[in-house]
Amino acid sequence: HCQQHKHKEKCAESGAYNSSASSTYSYLGDHFNITYVDGTCASGDYARDTMSISGITLKNFQFGVAHEVSSTDGILGIGYPKNEVQVGRAKMTPYANLPQRLADEGIIASPAYSLWLNNLNSASGNILFGGIDTTKYEGSIKSIPVYPNQRRGNVTSFTVAFTSLAASSSSGTDTLTQKRAGFAPACENRKVQGRAQN
Repeated sequence: HCQQHKHKEKCAESGAYNSSASSTYSYLGDHFNITYVDGTCASGDYARDTMSISGITLKNFQFGVAHEVSSTDGILGIGYPKNEVQVGRAKMTPYANLPQRLADEGIIASPAYSLWLNNLNSASGNILFGGIDTTKYEGSIKSIPVYPNQRRGNVTSFTVAFTSLAASSSSGTDTLTQKRAGFAPACENRKVQGRAQN
């Protein structure tokens, strides 16, 4: 219900999914409920629909449709399928999210993707599914192991081991700081009652 959100101008800027405008929409259940690392949360339904992105069409694509949100930004899950919220919270099997589905369909060679965020003050960035844009960096890229979750025993997030971290700036006076995100459990146990439609 982005159009009803207090920041509805963001909907016009980024768009919003409207299930009632689709002839291929299929409701799966009302168990979508997630709290993100920054403390924002969303709850609603899981659905399947036909999705098109950059001229590619994916039929019966599964995704979460948020009806209650605490963020003004739209989110598309692109992490490990084993870390989808329906696996952790609803104890259901993983489904193929966008990178995995693109790989499964043979559109990209692997479910890998690369991000270019420019800088912290930039209004935009790029995501490239299935590859790396070599014009966005200098030097070489090195593969490092991704470690499994100690509780679950499988890879659910981008956890890597650091032995050191070094940074420098052109001014020589910048410092690295750690900012801890507070967690707001507002959506922790909330469940949307019934099957809400947009």
